[in-house]
Amino acid sequence: MEPEVFTDGTFKMCSAGAEFDNRLHLLFLRNPAKRTQMVLGIPGAQMPPGQRAEINVSVDDKVKRTLGAVVSQPNALAIGLGDDAELLKAIGSGSVLKIDVPGDTASFQLKGTTKALSDLTTCVDQGVAGTLKLPAPREPVIAPPLAKLLVDAGLQNARAIPVDKIPPQQRPGDYAWQIGDKVLGAVRSFPIGEAAGDFSKVTDTYVEQLKKSCTGTYTPNMAAVENLPAYKLRTGSVACDAEGQKIHVSLLMQFIELPKQQGQEQAVRVLNVYSHEATDAEKAQADGATQGLAKALREKGKEPLPTPGAAAPKAQ
Repeated sequence: MEPEVFTDGTFKMCSAGAEFDNRLHLLFLRNPAKRTQMVLGIPGAQMPPGQRAEINVSVDDKVKRTLGAVVSQPNALAIGLGDDAELLKAIGSGSVLKIDVPGDTASFQLKGTTKALSDLTTCVDQGVAGTLKLPAPREPVIAPPLAKLLVDAGLQNARAIPVDKIPPQQRPGDYAWQIGDKVLGAVRSFPIGEAAGDFSKVTDTYVEQLKKSCTGTYTPNMAAVENLPAYKLRTGSVACDAEGQKIHVSLLMQFIELPKQQGQEQAVRVLNVYSHEATDAEKAQADGATQGLAKALREKGKEPLPTPGAAAPKAQ
């Protein structure tokens, strides 16, 4: 049983899990609101982070649910159980848990889950009460591939900013960093359905949505789409002049599209938006950061991306 903390050291959640003979991992997470998430770990899988799907979960073929899942890491699928008391009781007292993932079914013998879920409840209760010994707070982190990209872009002095306690809808991005004293960098990833249109339309729609946050004069300035073997890029900026205060946001958009695989209803399409926000006085620094990222991504995009394999190995 392991408690986790936010980057400021306050209690975040508790986790409990195990590795099974089929090499798959099963992890249960529970937060102070008593909502539970189940994470299916698939070693070696190369799933696109952010992809969402509906999956079927059953316990002893009696308690059955269709649940929303999201690829939280290339080798991990996060499944929200919420506060479904019947399902959680079944997992804690049942014999076999089955999870239907695209193209496969993973089966788990549930021996020991009664104690694991009970310990999870105790851990969260103690965390909320303030009686649980917590680990030391950790420094804000940036995913290793993103950290390398920032270095390749000449932004090795960027300082990570914690976003884990900010509600998702209010975060500047999935990851954020600061350059100098006044430039805020961030990246956010979005799964894009085919109905949203091509890359040009998707980016135009995104820039138009940004206008809603500007109460003054809004000025977009976007360059043409760049087609690379691995993905597409588009650079540009938007400016907001509200009551004499000018805010400049430099943008780099990356569009990754992978062909539809067996078991998928549509192709995987992901939009990554890199932004650097600054006052008008620091806009040159923000634009320079975007130019560095664009140069690095152009170099990385010279070769096509590898086609991902199956979502999961065959579970026995």
